[in-house]
Amino acid sequence: LTDASAAVFALNWARQLQALGLRSIVGIAQPLGSSVEAAMRAADAAIFCADGALIRTNGQAGRWAEVAPLLRTGLNVLVSDSDIAWMRDPIPYFVAVEQAHPAVDFLLGTDRAFNGYQSERLRVQPT
Repeated sequence: LTDASAAVFALNWARQLQALGLRSIVGIAQPLGSSVEAAMRAADAAIFCADGALIRTNGQAGRWAEVAPLLRTGLNVLVSDSDIAWMRDPIPYFVAVEQAHPAVDFLLGTDRAFNGYQSERLRVQPT
């Protein structure tokens, strides 16, 4: 999710994903301007309007409400902050996890857990 103040940052993120052969979908909280939106399209990034009440109240938690319609279509969705650097395509790893753990519906990685949650790592090696 981005707004005009972070549009250049989000555009760089979309271009980095494009360099890996991945498409991105960038949620925008307000129009970014025609030149930035054209640059997003040139980076093969789709744009969706993410301006619901929950986003306006709490962007971190509210983004899940914005992603829910995408999930309902049956798409597999990777939600990633734009300050995350993807060094390679993560899709093969996700496919391996899905094959090894077919009941898994949701994977989560974080750089900061707030509630002391602990979990064991999934033992899957990418192919």
